[in-house]
Amino acid sequence: MKVTGASRLSMFRMVAAVGALLLSLAVYSTELDEEEKLSLARDAVESYFDALSAGDVDQLGELLSGRYGDSRKRIMGHAGYDSRLREAYSGARFDIEELELSTSTEAIALTTIDLSGEERSQVRLYLRLTEAVEGPQYRIYDEAVVGTVY
Repeated sequence: MKVTGASRLSMFRMVAAVGALLLSLAVYSTELDEEEKLSLARDAVESYFDALSAGDVDQLGELLSGRYGDSRKRIMGHAGYDSRLREAYSGARFDIEELELSTSTEAIALTTIDLSGEERSQVRLYLRLTEAVEGPQYRIYDEAVVGTVY
């Protein structure tokens, strides 16, 4: 493969951008104390629950990241998905049972979702601190259903 001046420049820009992103996350992870990080993580989980209840697929898309986010965004792109979300989560009760930092840039939330008293599920949400225009924020990069009670 022949490397041209233009492709070297593109490669340099890509490496510089990745380096800047990693540096900014390192700065956020040291600038924010544990309480601030937990507050940001709680805000992200609560926004996620609000978006589910409202069927707000745009907001959900902003809160998700990684392969998990990509796969969910494909599903959310189907016609009528927003109304199915509103129907499924109408009257649902959401609780954050536990919230902890697992690393300097990641958090785990154990949540309970009560669907109108018919079914309660415990869901673990995995969050990662990211850079956003508004400042640092957590995005959900995975979830796991821990258990369901009928």
